[in-house]
Amino acid sequence: MKFCVFTDLHYDAIPDGDRRIDELMQNCKKSKVDFIIELGDLCNPTKENEKILDRFRESGLPCYFSIGNHNTDFCSPETVLRFFWIEAWILFCCQG
Repeated sequence: MKFCVFTDLHYDAIPDGDRRIDELMQNCKKSKVDFIIELGDLCNPTKENEKILDRFRESGLPCYFSIGNHNTDFCSPETVLRFFWIEAWILFCCQG
């Protein structure tokens, strides 16, 4: 079993985010990974950044995302969970 693990891309804060994602996806295909794990701080959960998640969906690989310490700088944890498809945890994390 092979998998890709990466973290802290900070897409919103770097000038070459698209190039880095392109390289990541090319390396995943070349290495024939079975799934991808992202450990936080990929991007801010905005409508504009949905294109980034589309890249992962289009890969055909299972992708698992985590919330990083900067993902909630501008929005609630619940918003971040929904953005990164972490819906199974929303009820658990948000119960009062």
